[in-house]
Amino acid sequence: MKQSSQSKRTSIYSIVGLVVVSAFMSLLLIEVVVYLKPDLIPPVIRTEYFLADSKSFPPGTIPDKNVGFKYAPNISNMEVPYGNKTYFISTVSLGYNDTGFRDDGIDGEPYAIVLGDSVTACVGINQADCWVELLEDKTGTDFANLGVSGYGPDLQFRMFQHYGLPLRPKVVLWVFFANDMIQGWRFNQFGQGAIVEGEFWKNPVRGWLAKHSAIYVTLSYFWYERNFFRHLYAENSPVTGNSTLAWWLAYSDLTVPEVAEGFERSKGLIFQADQELHTELADAKFIVVIIPFREQILYTGTDLQPTFDASSEQLLDFGRQNNISIIDLTPAIRGQWQDEAEQLYFEDSHLTEKGSEVVAEVLAKELEKMLPREK
Repeated sequence: MKQSSQSKRTSIYSIVGLVVVSAFMSLLLIEVVVYLKPDLIPPVIRTEYFLADSKSFPPGTIPDKNVGFKYAPNISNMEVPYGNKTYFISTVSLGYNDTGFRDDGIDGEPYAIVLGDSVTACVGINQADCWVELLEDKTGTDFANLGVSGYGPDLQFRMFQHYGLPLRPKVVLWVFFANDMIQGWRFNQFGQGAIVEGEFWKNPVRGWLAKHSAIYVTLSYFWYERNFFRHLYAENSPVTGNSTLAWWLAYSDLTVPEVAEGFERSKGLIFQADQELHTELADAKFIVVIIPFREQILYTGTDLQPTFDASSEQLLDFGRQNNISIIDLTPAIRGQWQDEAEQLYFEDSHLTEKGSEVVAEVLAKELEKMLPREK
């Protein structure tokens, strides 16, 4: 009887051991296969958080140790695919030998510089149709476009320090787009582009796994995107199946800890940029411009509006408390163009030619109230 119990325990241990060894060998096999054929993992999973190789940088950009990545100099009409169309990227130097900017150039010091991400760089449309260029035409003053596709608030701030301030502008426009919040959180965790730093990398085990394990990278992607997938596949929800709406709900909702943390980071960098500008150029004007995203306009009057508007409203309060000028374009665009919202944006919330024209028109009117005319 005793011998029988021992035999059973031995048998159970053998089975457990066999299962563990089989699982380990299966995982090892997966790692070997992916190592030999890395394209088996979709690019979005391979590059979203951990990997910073040149293939993952936005079109037309190159690595940079100070700002993560930037537009390459001397690009001439590089054709870039975008959905079912293409657009063209050209760059000028603005006086910097190794750096390009998606701008038409300046004559001497610019009146203003514009800092932002792909919405400022006008991804999806040609440069002549970009709202920054249209704003120049409407105001008769020179706005140097320092926006770069893929930037978050940290890289905007570094662009401001390294390339914006030396231009000695009279006005700085810092463009806030709601995805800045999750971008701020990601930078704090993982860094961005050629800047590999952040809380995540302080743990050497996690760092090694992120660089060497396909399984770890894949599981991490689904963990960090869990709020998105939760909304996308929720039952009996108006968000279900709408990937764009699910993304914005997951990453603009200030009740999500990552979003709230990124928002605080964004506000801190805005405050710091404002302080540094006035220390360096006492008479210069710092203005935050809030550009609404597509769903924020489309879902006006629904239960989603308070969630989508919360960051704009809190940023306005932050500006009032810290004497920082903020222009929120949401009310004007919502009031005048709500019925045409789908004409103003591509599905991914980048501005169409029409949307760019509207932003330039609304912003020109707001700036006219706020800024003295350039003589």
